[in-house]
Amino acid sequence: MNKSAHIAVIKYDNSDHRLGRHVEHDERSWNFRFLDKNIKPRLRTTHWSSKATPLNQGDVGSCTGNAVTQWLNTDFAGAVQIAKNAGKFFDEQDALDIYSKATILDNISGQYPPNDTGSTGNAACKAAVKFGYLKRYSWLFSFTSIQAAVEMTPLVTGTLWTNTMFKPVNGLVSVGSLANSNVAGGHEYLMCGIDYKAEVFEFRNSWGDTKDWPGCKPGGYFAIGFKDYRRLIDSDGDATVPKIS
Repeated sequence: MNKSAHIAVIKYDNSDHRLGRHVEHDERSWNFRFLDKNIKPRLRTTHWSSKATPLNQGDVGSCTGNAVTQWLNTDFAGAVQIAKNAGKFFDEQDALDIYSKATILDNISGQYPPNDTGSTGNAACKAAVKFGYLKRYSWLFSFTSIQAAVEMTPLVTGTLWTNTMFKPVNGLVSVGSLANSNVAGGHEYLMCGIDYKAEVFEFRNSWGDTKDWPGCKPGGYFAIGFKDYRRLIDSDGDATVPKIS
């Protein structure tokens, strides 16, 4: 992402209604770094768990709101579940509420409902702050800082989503070509782990479980290899770190 003096919006045409993620940043984003972009990871394999069943956004472009809600359902965010949701997990309606609020706060035309035009990762986090679920959020601006960050906290990431990525094999998603002909749109999802031995990041999608998204691991989990994820981040990908304190 290049530093600029204006709001930069990248809107993706999507071939699948679930792919509702767009990009929106301005120069202020650089002032809210979670970690320095030159930091090196500790190379510590880490897994962030959740006892909640996976969400399923259906045919709504609410992936940004769903990804933040999946983050709120991690064990890491258990205090929010207790304080803000009577100790219960957040559900699909909560994800839609966050998405709806995000469509008001972003710079993407259209508001849900009735317009399902997608939103951005930072707008979804702004919405979660408005609801009192988050205190604030920060950004990451390099591959190594994302590696280091996920050793400390689960996070939310937004990237291109290719036609190849729809069909994981034993939970592993391959990105394939990033040529326009293979790009289906933009997608937001939860990053919940890193495995240095396997050289993969671990994620949770909001497309239900194995019967709804064949090829994923039970619970809607999947993995992307380091090399593939680096390519996604280098192609206008971003990573957001929600904060509850």
